[in-house]
Amino acid sequence: MSHLVLNDVPPEVIDELRRRADQHKCSVADEAKAVLEGSLGLSKARALVAARRLRVRLEGAGESASLIREGRGGAAAGGRPPDSVQGPPRAPGAPDGGNF
Repeated sequence: MSHLVLNDVPPEVIDELRRRADQHKCSVADEAKAVLEGSLGLSKARALVAARRLRVRLEGAGESASLIREGRGGAAAGGRPPDSVQGPPRAPGAPDGGNF
């Protein structure tokens, strides 16, 4: 990895880098690298590469939302339990509140 030395950096720039580094819980050098990458558009490219790797890793893992819907009676039922599932017994003459 290459090294970069910057001369005559205004104190307010150093102070802002320190403030941001404290906020992000990293070193001033790491914060300066992040600022440079971001201003050059490299942080977005790095994020896209990481997202693609994650997508490939998770491929075929299944969709949890569809499994949850299936467990609740399927998407066609709007996520409601199937008709065979009934709520608690109702007292005779009680108003019908419908299923869930």
